[in-house]
Order: sequence, then structure tokens, then C-alpha cells
Amino acid sequence: MTSPRQKSPGQRMMTARPARLDPKIIHRLLMQDYGLMAGAEALLRAFLAEREHDHSRGRFWVRVYGLILKTNRR
Repeated sequence: MTSPRQKSPGQRMMTARPARLDPKIIHRLLMQDYGLMAGAEALLRAFLAEREHDHSRGRFWVRVYGLILKTNRR
């Protein structure tokens, strides 16, 4: 269990700077954790990033969404 000051893995993934994250790794993690809802999760995170005016993080999550689409089309 995490203390109030510690962030969960999902919170860390949401707030981490895109430059430190590989979209392919995050794509794989989302697919494992969210299954068919992974695309919705990536789009929600992109929306929230844009809403906070963090455009680079928004673009990052859109790239992750693109990888999820490619995987689901196979």
C-alpha cells in the first residue's frame, strides 16, 4: 500500500515527462493492464494532458494510442 506521499505506478506514468518514456513500453503496459480499454485510457490521458496545456505529453499519449490501434488491427 502506498503512503499519501507516494504515487502509484499509474500516477507516475501519467505525470512522467514523455522524454523519459518509450511509447512502445507504455503501449505494452497499457495493453497488459487495460486490455481492450487501453485505447480509451490513452485517449483520456491525452485529453487530460491537453487540458493542462501540456502539449508534449498530449502528443506522447496520442502516439501511444496509435501503437494500440496498430496492435488491435492485427
